[in-house]
This record gives sequence, structure tokens and C-alpha cells, in this order.
Amino acid sequence: MNAKPSAEHPALVPLVPCVGKDSIWYDELEKMEESSDWKQAPPLLSHDLISKFLGRVHSFTTVGLEAQATAFSFHADGVIRYLALLPQHNRVSSVEDWAGDITELNAVEAFAAGDHRPGDGYIQRCWIHTHPRFKAFMSSIDIFQMFLNTKTNPSSFGIVISPRDQV
Repeated sequence: MNAKPSAEHPALVPLVPCVGKDSIWYDELEKMEESSDWKQAPPLLSHDLISKFLGRVHSFTTVGLEAQATAFSFHADGVIRYLALLPQHNRVSSVEDWAGDITELNAVEAFAAGDHRPGDGYIQRCWIHTHPRFKAFMSSIDIFQMFLNTKTNPSSFGIVISPRDQV
């Protein structure tokens, strides 16, 4: 895209949901294909979504605790630009939602109120998760989480980030 980002038209980052098998180092995933069976158009991620996420979870990352968030778009083919960080239990090797009254539905209601759009148009699209002490990879727990997410929305995907330098 050649257009300069603005508040109305942020720069968009196309995501290509295809991971080469050479970039996966887990033995159990060695049979992964070079091509993707993704049927939809590649999702578009707002250019500042990941930096906003990392800014919000920085305090967890600096002490080595994992963090997570859910990203939404308005409609299934919309730009993924809405970030929801729900209450969570952060640990060194896992992160999980804190059982309570705040859910993704509360986030959707907040998005709808801010955008003056109907709440039923917001779609949960992406699960973002950190591995602050490890390389960025999909652990078996992460793969199971993605399985649960795709049961609700087959076009959902995950991003695992390792924001710390490898030593």
C-alpha cells in the first residue's frame, strides 16, 4: 500500500496464513505442508494492533509472564483492528482467562458503543499470545486453543510473539 496511514485509513498489513515446515522446530509438527489450505482472502491486520498489544502487556513481558488478547474485525472480511485484553492469570508457561463477569461479549458491546455500529457485526478473528521466555512457536496448548477458536470461527487464526531477545 502506498497510501500514508491516517486515523481514518490506517496502514494495513496483509497476513498470509502459510508457515513453511522448515520454520517449525517441533518434531510432532514436522509433517506440516508448505502450502496453506486457507480458503478465504488473507486477513488484514491494522498496522498498530501488535504494538498496542505489546505496549499493554509490557509489564508482564518484562518479568517473563505470558499474556494474551483477542482481536476483532467488523464483519468477517474487515480490518482486524479491535483489541480486547480480558482479565487473565499470567504465568511463566501459560496464560488463561480469569473466570469472572467480563467476557468477549463485553468487548463487542464496547466496540459497538464507540463506533455507533450494531454489535452483531464484530467477529473474533485473532488470538494473540506471548512467549516472553521462549521462541515464538505454537505449543501443544496453543494448538488446542486454536482448535477451540476455529470451532467458533473457522477463519480465526493465532499469533505467537516472543518480544524478548534470544540470549
